[in-house]
Amino acid sequence: MPTSAAATQLVHDLMPYAQTDLIPLEDEKWEVRIEESSEDELDVVLHAVARWATDQRLDETQVLVDGEHVELPAD
Repeated sequence: MPTSAAATQLVHDLMPYAQTDLIPLEDEKWEVRIEESSEDELDVVLHAVARWATDQRLDETQVLVDGEHVELPAD
């Protein structure tokens, strides 16, 4: 499970691509909210999240776009 520092790093990594907010949830879980973005920006963000999840060696991730579950792209 990633640390709060790792979650903060994800938000920092996404800053060039989208306006983000990090919202702490329970039990070392975070929600990263991203302001409206184009399809191209969303694609870049999803690839950045996929790289981050791989770097963090996460077994399980849940990514929602407009409330719908999406699979992360393979790098």
